[in-house]
Amino acid sequence: MSARIREVPVGWLLALAAPVLLFAFVRIYPPADVSFGSGTSHFYVVTAVAALALVLATAVLVTARKLPAARTLFLAMAFLSMATIFLAHGLGTSPYFGGPGGVHTTVTHNSSYGAQPIGPTTFGNPGDGGTTAFDPGPGETFFARLKVVGYSAQLSLLVSAAFFFLAVIDIPDHISAWISRRQYWIAAGLIAGLGGHVYFALWHPQALAPLPLDNAWVARSAATIATTGLLFAALRFYQAYRLALLPIQGALAIAVVLLAEAQWSMQLGELWHVSWWEYHFLMLGGFLIGVIGLLHNYRITGDLGAIVEGLFLRQQVNGIREGDPRAMIALGAAVAAKDSETSEHIERVGDLSVAVGGKLWLPPDDLLVLRWAGRLHDVGKIGVPNSILRKP
Repeated sequence: MSARIREVPVGWLLALAAPVLLFAFVRIYPPADVSFGSGTSHFYVVTAVAALALVLATAVLVTARKLPAARTLFLAMAFLSMATIFLAHGLGTSPYFGGPGGVHTTVTHNSSYGAQPIGPTTFGNPGDGGTTAFDPGPGETFFARLKVVGYSAQLSLLVSAAFFFLAVIDIPDHISAWISRRQYWIAAGLIAGLGGHVYFALWHPQALAPLPLDNAWVARSAATIATTGLLFAALRFYQAYRLALLPIQGALAIAVVLLAEAQWSMQLGELWHVSWWEYHFLMLGGFLIGVIGLLHNYRITGDLGAIVEGLFLRQQVNGIREGDPRAMIALGAAVAAKDSETSEHIERVGDLSVAVGGKLWLPPDDLLVLRWAGRLHDVGKIGVPNSILRKP
């Protein structure tokens, strides 16, 4: 484990440690944990996070046409679920749905932010001589909406973490193939579910308000589960980066760790204070790094497929190390799909290598090794930018 940690660039470690140190400082030294912001500024930050997540989701969905696989679908849904559920959180706490547009001392929301009180304690009184009309204050729908969109912030991280986890684990081939054949139907169903959450959270929140997701114990348990999934995904992205050296894989490794850190700023921060705002900027920074990595990767390779190629390559290389013949077949098919102009070149080289070995009277075990070596010679193409591989 220590050798693996030493391989992590120092700049990465500093970037990931800085938010943790800042959060610890403002919680230990309360005068530094100043209060600022408003419902409007909160809406703008949340919208920016959702927009960046949507950019990454779109890029992965484009990739799905070239690399149809279960992990591609799950990776796209990780970004899309984050974008849609978190956008519901931002819209529901914005002035557009009755949230605080000015200073944050007006009605606020609680949920996963430490069970802090919501709403004013008094409203207009019809018996008050100074009040010309009775003002009942916010109604049941208003407070139900604040509860639902409040816990939607944590729900977005939990659902996204689940999809990230599914995207990086090694799913059995028959299950992956089943999902790939039905990926559009599955995606449509998942998108409908996400859209349904946004609709009910904003317009019919009473239907979702009974869910106990704002309970402190439930919130902490969900945060622990999400953090575990996100850190596991970050490890897999980093392994893919070390193997393929694709910028987007490194960017996603950093981004996912920042999302894991955001979980605990959300849980332990003081509402409307620096410690609470930090989770918004951690999510914003994480997805911004992801988009920058995507653009940089596209400039280098001219291909969006690199988003998932590194994960695919990691899985198949591990299979080769374990002597799984299916891994080489899968790699050969992937290389053939990437470089269609040489059509099954890897398999032909393997066959020719065996033919030459047969002429030399090599034993069967050596012929098998020769076939594997012949196939391996061209596997590196999968990491070569298309702008170079398909040169005119």
